Amino acid sequence: MRLRRLLLPLAALLVALAAALALLPARWLMAWIPAHWPVAVVDAAGSIWQGSALVAVGPPGMRRTLPEAVRWHWRWSAQGPAMRIVHPWLAGPVILAPGLAGLHVSAQSLRLPATTLAALGAPLNTLEPGGQLTAAWPALRLPGPPPEGAVLTLQWLDASSARVPIQPLGSYRARLLGREDGSLALLIDSQKGPLLVQAEGQLKRSRLVRLDGTVQPAADAAPEIREALVPILGLLGPRKNDVTTLKLP
Repeated sequence: MRLRRLLLPLAALLVALAAALALLPARWLMAWIPAHWPVAVVDAAGSIWQGSALVAVGPPGMRRTLPEAVRWHWRWSAQGPAMRIVHPWLAGPVILAPGLAGLHVSAQSLRLPATTLAALGAPLNTLEPGGQLTAAWPALRLPGPPPEGAVLTLQWLDASSARVPIQPLGSYRARLLGREDGSLALLIDSQKGPLLVQAEGQLKRSRLVRLDGTVQPAADAAPEIREALVPILGLLGPRKNDVTTLKLP
């Protein structure tokens, strides 16, 4: 009987707490996301349980707001509570499922305009990029070390730049790869087009700490194409003999 008397108030408290959390305004998300993250919530409506928000991407001071709102709602499944997130750019919903081992993020892909690259700052913003981006990732569990293999694959399709008259400029790919030691490697290469890009980098705590690579005209590029690429080669880094060096730090 005594145990029952203790459990009843506890159960009532848990129910009240769950109800309060469900009614928390969605705008509280704006305060929960760290200021240094490359993603920020600039406006939100609804509740934590079900709502929508405008999201901005890019480093602080240079963020760009995505044109359409992200929408979410929580649901109960056999495995427990899960958040379903949708956006017109996503190929399908993203499912976030919290658990004792961490947060499970479902595999998904999205398609977005390449103008979003400008939010990453120099030198990409000076290129005034155009074309389409596709991004894809496998199922992930956060926090924790990244899985071995591809963690994120980003493709820039039908690339273009307002700095050059060549349209399109080709297609290019960047991949984040999980290593056995838990680190992340960045690989950038060309898929097609007059620019030959080869670069490799390393990330630590979601920050790019090393990048080594080159950008140069493809071996079969005609002289007029090489001349047209000069503005881009000059913007991406120090250039010598038609070869631009990518270097960080």
